[in-house]
Amino acid sequence: MLWTRHVLITSTCSCIHVRPVIGKHRTSWRRFDICYLRPTTCNVTSYRTTEPDMPVFSVFSHENHDKEIADLSDETLALYPELSSTQLHVKERNAIEQTVRILKLSKSLLSDLSGWKTEKPKDGIELFTRRSPQLDDIKLFMFRVNLDVSLDTVLADLLDFPANPTWNRTCEECSVPVTFPAGFWVTYTRMSDYVSRMIAKRDFTTCCTKEQTESQCYYVGTACDIPQCPPRDHCVRGEQKMLAVRIDRESGNSCTLSQITSINFKGWIPQAVVDGSMLVSLASYAKCLKQRTLFLKDRTSQAPTRDCVQN
Repeated sequence: MLWTRHVLITSTCSCIHVRPVIGKHRTSWRRFDICYLRPTTCNVTSYRTTEPDMPVFSVFSHENHDKEIADLSDETLALYPELSSTQLHVKERNAIEQTVRILKLSKSLLSDLSGWKTEKPKDGIELFTRRSPQLDDIKLFMFRVNLDVSLDTVLADLLDFPANPTWNRTCEECSVPVTFPAGFWVTYTRMSDYVSRMIAKRDFTTCCTKEQTESQCYYVGTACDIPQCPPRDHCVRGEQKMLAVRIDRESGNSCTLSQITSINFKGWIPQAVVDGSMLVSLASYAKCLKQRTLFLKDRTSQAPTRDCVQN
């Protein structure tokens, strides 16, 4: 084995994580983008990375690597045939399958408001709550707001993840470390000190996808645990149980955005405490989105500062 000082973590997507070993001590994880991947034997893989100091190296995969590879369900493959030739780690498979389920559930929940409890509006923003039997009876929170920009403008801005911290003060890092075929990806989000002043810093890994027609778009996500995003030091890994956004194109240059969310901060924070503050947080975030549209309508204006509160 070449580069025996390194331990492979994953080899199934566009990046790998390795941990250099110096003597008996392992240093921190390092991420390398792969620009070339060539299987050599059943358990050795050669990589070419974008790092100039590590041009080519080979590593052994996990001892049980073959057992960790898993196939998607026939139902998912029928919906997304582009994934049929993709080799997935079992955790990647689970993430994609759960995201597909969340997309299906989102369509049902956002199309019928009969099961939702209408809460007191805040600043003209409609708020709703309900329980979800399909998700272990967790409590879901939803807001709905009209935005004076087009569906395409709002969607492009929401999916510009690296730019999110520039206007969302609860987020200090947002990136897309992993992408899959068929329009699936994983986001990594770390909360800012604005949220973490009284608690340990939280971060989240969320598997997402979107589905768009001429008049409507769904953008959904759910918590995932994949090898490419190992836990980070000094962060508690929370869970975004459900993120579901539907944007409806309205007449003229406007749209209506509805968002469902449910978060588990993990750690010592009781879920009742998190749920108790969720409506206020969602209303503040929706208000910030309305302010954000002023900048989106006229990009020559000064962008709003980081005054947005996201779930």
